[in-house]
Amino acid sequence: MKNNVFKIFILLGLSLILIKNLDSFRKGYFVLTRDYDQRFNESYEKNQFSGFCSKESHGYVQYIKKRYKDKISPEIINLGNQSKKLPYWIFYNLHGKINENKLILLNYDQSKKNLIKNFIVIDNYNNQCLYLERKNGNS
Repeated sequence: MKNNVFKIFILLGLSLILIKNLDSFRKGYFVLTRDYDQRFNESYEKNQFSGFCSKESHGYVQYIKKRYKDKISPEIINLGNQSKKLPYWIFYNLHGKINENKLILLNYDQSKKNLIKNFIVIDNYNNQCLYLERKNGNS
């Protein structure tokens, strides 16, 4: 009997230490009190390679996906100095299809206006991140 109580006490103690070290209660609270988009943006704001409309601009790409409900990924061009992988994965595009009639320009610079001359601006965030659609008749 004493041996069983001791084992239960040890298991309970180890379980509490594990829960505390994994920060389970705080993480569970944040999952329950924040929606997916808020958690997504907060996690990528803290990332050294990302931001809403800076660096890799994961937040802006997620915003475009949610607002315009695109199923197929538009072409994404990052004009910044970042050489990381472009965030096509946000669109869950398993077949690698890209909608060439739509374009997301990240870290856009006004000096590169020739890039957008055949496009209509659908969404503009601080003249740095643009969501564009190809003008009719221009392929």
